[in-house]
Amino acid sequence: MTAGKNKRVVKGKKTKKTVDSFAKKEWFDCIAPAPFSKRKTDAFTKTPINKTAGTKLSTEALKGRVFEVPAAELMNDKEMGHQLVKLTVADAKHEGKRALCVFGGLRFSTDMLRSLVKKSHTLVTSRINVKSADGFAIRVFTLAVTKRRALQVKKTTYAHKSQVLKINAKTKDIINKTCSSSPINDFVEKVVTGTLGNEIQKACASVYPLQKVHICKIKVLKIPKEVGGAIAH
Repeated sequence: MTAGKNKRVVKGKKTKKTVDSFAKKEWFDCIAPAPFSKRKTDAFTKTPINKTAGTKLSTEALKGRVFEVPAAELMNDKEMGHQLVKLTVADAKHEGKRALCVFGGLRFSTDMLRSLVKKSHTLVTSRINVKSADGFAIRVFTLAVTKRRALQVKKTTYAHKSQVLKINAKTKDIINKTCSSSPINDFVEKVVTGTLGNEIQKACASVYPLQKVHICKIKVLKIPKEVGGAIAH
């Protein structure tokens, strides 16, 4: 049987060429928007992308890429480690190899969410669709737990349904007013630092005392076409 005529008979040894997969790629610095970037030149990470070939531009292929980074790394604060921030590439500059990101979402880690649930307490949750002043359509999820009153004798700390509805109404009203009157970056800063949660907690204290109110999740429904003020220039 002649070698090479039959597929079963191997004619010599075939050697594959070792090609470096990163030889045709270039690296871009990912710049986070405010308040996560103190200096506009600081990059929170680097990302590879295929080099421009023909009509396929590397800057266009990079748009829409999503990164999930702990807020503790972005804000240099260990207490924010339970908050995971999503950043989406909105624009890329070939000069300087920079990928400019916008806010793409936020969520709490699973262990943090589980630690908030307590026995004999009422878990108050709500969600609301709002739109920021610069056109970002977002869905905000809140979570709060009832708090024992001073000198309380009763073992359980349950809120009535009417009280839960009042708390939800006040929560949605504060979030709607805050988000609609401020750009997305300012709103996110209030959420991450806990300022908005403290404001809701104080407003709802007259209805029923609450432990710290958490904005546990923010889902971005729509990013406007023009995001000039929301990216790091």
